[in-house]
Amino acid sequence: MMKTTDYQRILEKKSLLEKVNIQLKSEFIGLDRAIDEITDAVSAWHAFPEIQDKPVVVNLWGLTGVGKTSLVKRLAELLDLQNCYYRFDMGEVNSSAWSMRSQLRDLYEYRNGKTMILAFDEFQNARTKDEAGNELDKPAIRIIWDLLDSGKFQTTRFIGGIDNLLDLIKDLTMCLKSGVVVSCGKVVEKKDVFLKLLKIEEYNFNESNEDGSNDFFVQKDQRDKIYEWIKEQYEHQTEFEKELDALSGRESIDYLYNIYERCFAPVNVDCTKALIFVMGNLDEAYSMSDNFNPDMSADDFHKESLSITISDVKNVLRKRFRNEQIARLGNIHIIYPALSEQSFKSIIDLELKKVSDRLLNLQQLSLDYDDSIKEIIYREGVYPTQGTRPLFTTIHQIIKSKLSKIVCHKELYCKDADRILISCTDGMINIQYLIKNKIVGELSEKMVLNLEVLRKEKKDDNQAIVAVHESGHALVSSLLERRLPEHVYSTTVESKAKGFVFIKSEVSYMSKKDVKLRIATLLGGYAAEAIVYGEENTTLGSGSDIAKATELVMASLKYSGLGKLPMQYSNPEFASPLQLCYSNVEIEEDAKTLVKESLQLAKDVLMDNKHLLLKLSDFLSDNRYIKKEELKKMIFRFAKYNVFEPNFFLENSTSMFYRDHLKKSVKLFPKEPESAHISINPASMSLSLNKESGTEE
Repeated sequence: MMKTTDYQRILEKKSLLEKVNIQLKSEFIGLDRAIDEITDAVSAWHAFPEIQDKPVVVNLWGLTGVGKTSLVKRLAELLDLQNCYYRFDMGEVNSSAWSMRSQLRDLYEYRNGKTMILAFDEFQNARTKDEAGNELDKPAIRIIWDLLDSGKFQTTRFIGGIDNLLDLIKDLTMCLKSGVVVSCGKVVEKKDVFLKLLKIEEYNFNESNEDGSNDFFVQKDQRDKIYEWIKEQYEHQTEFEKELDALSGRESIDYLYNIYERCFAPVNVDCTKALIFVMGNLDEAYSMSDNFNPDMSADDFHKESLSITISDVKNVLRKRFRNEQIARLGNIHIIYPALSEQSFKSIIDLELKKVSDRLLNLQQLSLDYDDSIKEIIYREGVYPTQGTRPLFTTIHQIIKSKLSKIVCHKELYCKDADRILISCTDGMINIQYLIKNKIVGELSEKMVLNLEVLRKEKKDDNQAIVAVHESGHALVSSLLERRLPEHVYSTTVESKAKGFVFIKSEVSYMSKKDVKLRIATLLGGYAAEAIVYGEENTTLGSGSDIAKATELVMASLKYSGLGKLPMQYSNPEFASPLQLCYSNVEIEEDAKTLVKESLQLAKDVLMDNKHLLLKLSDFLSDNRYIKKEELKKMIFRFAKYNVFEPNFFLENSTSMFYRDHLKKSVKLFPKEPESAHISINPASMSLSLNKESGTEE
């Protein structure tokens, strides 16, 4: 039966964890779901760490800069466990094992068998398989896998200065050989020889003993150093010195040598009461993670990240680790979402408030921000795939770096101002000084805006080419695949991507018809250029689209069985016995036919809707982007296709064709089919159908 005091302790810990949950949510914006999962995962460990026989392993996966490391550190602080929080950077461990070994020594000496929090950060760098799937030998981190599995591992202690103990043993041995006699830890004969051999000045020798007996065989400073190496074996240093003071010279040397050997002997480290966080960046699980374009929608990326599952995470881990290692990570995998637009804006508000609070505390001066300054911080600082780090540096550049000038201007020209308002217009940051909401002074400075300059409409040949090209992709996708883009850009800040069309994630299946339509969409940009500017004026900008289309064509024909026969083909030089060797001529002819048909589809739909193509291209030649709703209105107005039919445009990239078709097919059959029996003749493999009437066919 649980004691009242134990029950009260559990209630107090539960209450603390609930408060920690609320506090973390106030500090880490956009991570409410992850924080709930983390506090739930650690609740049992927090309440009953003493009953654990294995560590609790919690895996945190996400993009860089979303707050994995800082959140775990803050959790330890709020639980008042920062003194037993140990972080290991697995990137550094790979290059040098010394830092990890040093921390493991600390675990053995200070936390062995006790409650602790361990964080293995940048865990993707601990990979044990290379890109090709070959095994990597990483002896420095082998003990990590034992730790994750059982919470126990064996390691050798690495003690700085231990070689000095061996030197001391040699010197003391030489003393005994020279006639020095020791009794009860003290030199009783030939003290002068002892002093000379150990190079101890007499006044130091005298000072080493409080009772003035100046005759300890092992000196005070030497005892202090030795005790530091073995102090976990004693309650107090006096116990250690009491043992030394009972020994003869030979016994003292044997005792010291035993200590020397013990310092190098393997020790068992017990972390069974530990809470272990494994943290890493698994960019491969986030399909848009390699897109550094700040024009990409944060909300679109956020929504996509919410669909990542534990199965996706484990499939990515399989590329880096062996199956048995993945099993040791356990099954608590918490996936951080990418931050939404609102989360980024809330973080901006939170950081700006911190700046205001500091200024109010130091200068008794109120600092407010117009929405215009918040908007420019968002536009300059948010890269959806890179988390909060670029945003924090942008806030520093635009706001924090100006604070000293803002305060100095106030002291010089409007000393009595009690409030400051910061705004921006046309690349200028504007500071207004107010007294009771009346402007008493102003200061303006030019801002260094890197992205806003690149975002301006260029209205040149490049934008006109990209406008037509991206319009072709967008319209073929909308009218043939019925997938309406979220937005279409003709000018972007990304130097390598002059423009782009963003369409939400694709379905997990494609039919033969879908493949042809998808290839048509990929070639839509090329087709649009040919229609508007003429075949001879098409540009090299279609290269990446053509490469993707070619890859899809060949994958469909060679590996997915979507050619004339449902077969998988392979190059004769690399084919396995279970694959059919293909004829280059035959496959290439099929591929050319598929590309020609797909390109013609793209050209046909664009020619049928040339007015719409020109209208959209013209709009994008003057404006850098068009959003989904505006694009939809334009299509409704100018498209010749019957796009007004209900559900013409597919939501969530799926038509439900296969499920609906199956359900309709089932309804065609009666509920109670005619009774029949099918018999098989094994000899001829022929089928005969015996109806109830007894006749045979």
